[in-house]
Amino acid sequence: MLLACLLALAAASARADVVVVVGAGSPIAALSADDIARIFLGKTETTSDGGRVVPVDAPEGTAVREAFYRQLTGKTPAQVRAYWARLIFTGSGRPPRQLDTTALAKLLDDNPRAIGYVDRAAVPPGARIVYSPPPPPPSPP
Repeated sequence: MLLACLLALAAASARADVVVVVGAGSPIAALSADDIARIFLGKTETTSDGGRVVPVDAPEGTAVREAFYRQLTGKTPAQVRAYWARLIFTGSGRPPRQLDTTALAKLLDDNPRAIGYVDRAAVPPGARIVYSPPPPPPSPP
């Protein structure tokens, strides 16, 4: 039973169509996958225009969060937790705060420097997509 649940979760995360979003008033026009990974791993707090960003994570355990980190950093949820635990322990950083899609939508409206990620089907009204990963290669016949 546990194996079936794990396989279903892995399949769901693999299917998640994750996009990175900002609010309508954000000066951020587009970001590369590397820029986004650096922002969400706490390696930079600014974009190429020099403006600070406020990254927002999806809640732990969600398929969109797992898919985001796998696609953009190549890290599993356990690796992401270990990464942040190490940075917190050494005083070198703090992870992005976690908000659900509704709270993220409000923050994007209120803060032009906020950036988050959602499933493409859940892009909040008024949000702009600044990064969409390339489509996966077609499956062999």
